[in-house]
Amino acid sequence: MLRAKGSCWLLVTSDFIFACGDPGNIEVPLPLGRITPTPVTPSTAVVVAEGTGPEERCTFEVLIPDVDARRTLLTAVGERLASTSEAPVSCRVHQGDSDSEDVYDVEVRLSHQALPHFELRGQATAGEATTLALTMTLSDEHAELEAACNSDELEIVEGAVWFPSFTCSNVRYNSNPSDCRLDGGAIFENCDR
Repeated sequence: MLRAKGSCWLLVTSDFIFACGDPGNIEVPLPLGRITPTPVTPSTAVVVAEGTGPEERCTFEVLIPDVDARRTLLTAVGERLASTSEAPVSCRVHQGDSDSEDVYDVEVRLSHQALPHFELRGQATAGEATTLALTMTLSDEHAELEAACNSDELEIVEGAVWFPSFTCSNVRYNSNPSDCRLDGGAIFENCDR
């Protein structure tokens, strides 16, 4: 409470009011709760990964957060997986140190029951084909896949990246070369900048 008697006084509301004179013995509640930090919005993700190849171990499908993930990738409308302690999503998408304003540093990660580890990292240029390094661990066999992934379609701004589709080549399966092929897509939003 602000108590004022005589002289000048200040009333703090959504606007500041400063006045002089004798307002009498007034009590005005101070709006201590009005200045609050911006709520933290958790990072969100949509991931589709599909493996194919001549070996059985190459065949898998991951749809996060649900079976509609493919449609969400195409339309950008639909459910996202919000970061929680059980399924953390972390990402950073920011303009890099390059002279060009269109070059972004990208580092996105996801850990989910269906996909214990998913990570894409590298530099991406808005409106251009991009190659990022992928590392992911499949839950079935705890198999680790590593690949260079290319995306011809890419939308990127500070704090968000959308790969409607990517194709990964030179897939390494548990550090060994393989004939596996990996295709997919991803959306990461509400990322650090």
